Amino acid sequence: MTESERKKSWVKDHLPLDYQEIAKKKHLPMPGRVGYGERPAVLVIDMAKAWTDAESPMGTDMTDAIINIKKILDVARQPELKIPIFFSIMEYDPSLKGITEVHTRKRPHLTKQLVKGSPWLEIDPRLERRPDELLMVKEHGSCFTDTVLLRMMISNKCDTLIITGCSTSFCVMATCYDASTLGFHGIVPAEAVADRDPIMHKYMLLNLDWKVVDVDPLEKVLEYLSQLKNKE
Repeated sequence: MTESERKKSWVKDHLPLDYQEIAKKKHLPMPGRVGYGERPAVLVIDMAKAWTDAESPMGTDMTDAIINIKKILDVARQPELKIPIFFSIMEYDPSLKGITEVHTRKRPHLTKQLVKGSPWLEIDPRLERRPDELLMVKEHGSCFTDTVLLRMMISNKCDTLIITGCSTSFCVMATCYDASTLGFHGIVPAEAVADRDPIMHKYMLLNLDWKVVDVDPLEKVLEYLSQLKNKE
């Protein structure tokens, strides 16, 4: 499919019918593409048991996303590619110092599950995180806020961030906006992100693809990584 054909079909494939009508009436421009850069890194956001285990009070079954993230990791882990891989979790000190009262009122589950030492904060073992894959601890939605992610992207000379994980409607979204603000090629493999709420998931992917990153099929992302292998 050519880029022109893709844009023509974009509204039909991705927007609810009411939005389709608004777009037609107001002649809204179709989104462009940020495209892929030369040097990618892979980010896996918050794929710990608190989110991926259906037995968790704040979790849901994210098996499909885990399988697809693992496909990306299997390619990125090939030693000849030397692709940096980063993981994140959201973790708080048990004393809850540094968390505002407003924050805990809005999200009371933070005081129950996302505290240091909780078994729920173990990265889902199905992803087989390796010791040399950096695990960043964050207290905010975006993986760029008060972490070393920006520093590591610059240090590794990465211009592209493949963003996977959860939740699409919060931490993935916040990270995507910051990646765009900082000038990185943000790529979200649609099948490699997840959310407890399927409606929020769908509309956030729509919003992100429209405004800040490219939401692409997993197959296209894997093809991009494979092409990097051929360049080596």
